[in-house]
Amino acid sequence: MNMQIECTSITLSKEDLEKQLQKKGTLWLNKLFTCGRTVSNIELKYVEYLILEYKISFRQNLGTMLSGNREQENMQSIRMIGNGSTGSVALLEMLPSLEVKDVPETMIQPKDYGPEDMKSDSKQVAVVFSRKMLGKRCRAIELTGVTSIYRPFWAVYFGEARADGKMLCRPYAADGFTIKR
Repeated sequence: MNMQIECTSITLSKEDLEKQLQKKGTLWLNKLFTCGRTVSNIELKYVEYLILEYKISFRQNLGTMLSGNREQENMQSIRMIGNGSTGSVALLEMLPSLEVKDVPETMIQPKDYGPEDMKSDSKQVAVVFSRKMLGKRCRAIELTGVTSIYRPFWAVYFGEARADGKMLCRPYAADGFTIKR
């Protein structure tokens, strides 16, 4: 059964990924990770991510106490992106371009973590953003909106499956969208 999702575009084809994997030399760090196993399968998976919109309020300083417009000066909007499978959060500088696709349900990996699970990471990102970019101290953050998107990843499986059915797997982003923590 197919499901209609909003996702980022695929920029890395399976053939290009296979070429990249074959080009790597013998000193490639992934050789250590895979213990010399060869690629046994490559699958496309869509992983659910959350775009989290927050309002940050700041501690009052002398400048805002003396001005008459306190509330407006002490609020800032910020967007973050949260990985639904790991729960980690990063600052989202620019929204990725999205498209709507019909995708088989077997290719979709739903989120394991929701906005509440990401709240402590979001608070840390907000504190760092406030200090480094605005030079202010974050007092509180308030979640104002959540949007669900999907990112395509190539799941590269190495070697054979163990007795419990698990395999060594490494994901490669297929959309070219990079997230900096």
